[in-house]
Amino acid sequence: MHSIQHHPGKFEANPSQLLAETIYHKTCEGWGESFGEVETFGYFACVMGKRYGFILSEDSQGFVYVDAYSVAEAKERWQALEVEYADYCEENPESDT
Repeated sequence: MHSIQHHPGKFEANPSQLLAETIYHKTCEGWGESFGEVETFGYFACVMGKRYGFILSEDSQGFVYVDAYSVAEAKERWQALEVEYADYCEENPESDT
């Protein structure tokens, strides 16, 4: 799925801005799991569907990126991100959120 016309804004780097915006709004409503803080490690969220899993990241500039994977691959990538975040929190206890 690709956007025909890209519009400037927080979702502009995604092939499908509509998909990125939808996943972003669902995570704001509490769907899925999330961790992190945009000002330090970055904010990450994971939303699983029946066939696809989506991992969203937001940087300190407010830009949102969404990657789509098979459910199995999304779970694997999400677990790796959780480990990376745990390591980050151990190394930076003052920024633990």
